Amino acid sequence: MNRPGRARQFPFLAVTTLSIAVVGVTAPAWAPKALANAEQAATSTAPGSGSGSGSAARPAANSAIAGYVLSGDGTGYYTYNSADAGAGAVTVTSIGTGIFKVVFAKLSSIAGTAAPQVTAFNAADNCVLNIPTPTAGDLQVIVQCTSVASGNPDSDAEFDLTVTRPVHPVRGTFDYSVVTKLSGTMKQHQYNSAGKPNTVRHLGTGMFQVVLGGPKTTGRRGIVKVSSLQPSNGGCQLMGWQGSADGVVVDVNCYTYPHTLADRHFVVTYTTASSLMGINDQVAANAFAVGSAPVYQPTVQYNSTHGAKVTIVHYKTGSYEVLPAGSAGNTAKFGGDVEVSAVGSKGQFCITNGWSQQLTPSISVACYDKNGVLTDAPFTMAWVVP
Repeated sequence: MNRPGRARQFPFLAVTTLSIAVVGVTAPAWAPKALANAEQAATSTAPGSGSGSGSAARPAANSAIAGYVLSGDGTGYYTYNSADAGAGAVTVTSIGTGIFKVVFAKLSSIAGTAAPQVTAFNAADNCVLNIPTPTAGDLQVIVQCTSVASGNPDSDAEFDLTVTRPVHPVRGTFDYSVVTKLSGTMKQHQYNSAGKPNTVRHLGTGMFQVVLGGPKTTGRRGIVKVSSLQPSNGGCQLMGWQGSADGVVVDVNCYTYPHTLADRHFVVTYTTASSLMGINDQVAANAFAVGSAPVYQPTVQYNSTHGAKVTIVHYKTGSYEVLPAGSAGNTAKFGGDVEVSAVGSKGQFCITNGWSQQLTPSISVACYDKNGVLTDAPFTMAWVVP
């Protein structure tokens, strides 16, 4: 997959020897002043003023109002918007060093309830979000990316971003929670497919336990994605998740860099039989990659196509390829979206280095330690393409 307007190509790893059968919110009170000013400027900018849009979007099944963008250098390369099929359905604008405004046309109706998720792309960056806000009938999300190695904003940052709000039943279990307080029941920017509350417990500085209410479950099913809200001086890591008598329990630790526990706001999404957008009838593949073998098929995985399988290839320290065989959607038109989360307690994080579309899609994932050095780590991966 080579995107337009880029001098370099993605560092794909060839596989040649395998046969694989809220209510409108501006900047949070604790956001840096520069970021708050940038968001204010973004709000006053006319929607649709971003520097380009990628592939046109199309309406899909009506289980959710949602969209995604693969963005870099202030441009949206691959985009999807369930509410708008026009050329300006998703736009991206650079509004400061390492700060980007993403606008999804005609999605303002979900501004008070939507959940965003973000994954850094092609660099060891820490990307954080704001809560989605309405702007002139559209929906905007501010993304800020910082180089972990240098601690400086990355003006060339690239990222994958999704935003969603289910409006009809989603297959399987689909829950999310935008956690903006230390403990109690979440009220805004929540969704629970069982119609039960999502709650959070503060276990200690920087340590949270989110309970996504639902029927009694056991073991580990589905996948979880965690993203951090602003400010950009740290992040949150998925510790793990488990079924319980009250639903699904998700443990999250948050830090300031390089690795000091600190209380932060974050977003957690859980899905068992859908993409992270919660739209039925799209091609989706999810997996929890945890294993030491050079090649293996993870136990925890989901595929929207009957008979499809996800295989993980571990090339070298911190370098992985995810092969969702049988999950080749219409990337020629929509490009697709990948979201990943490291799983563990060491302040690790994972990004995607890109993906190629063949009969079997090939998704490159890289994982880093708190200093931005490649390291092995378990991770969750979610792939979707209309």
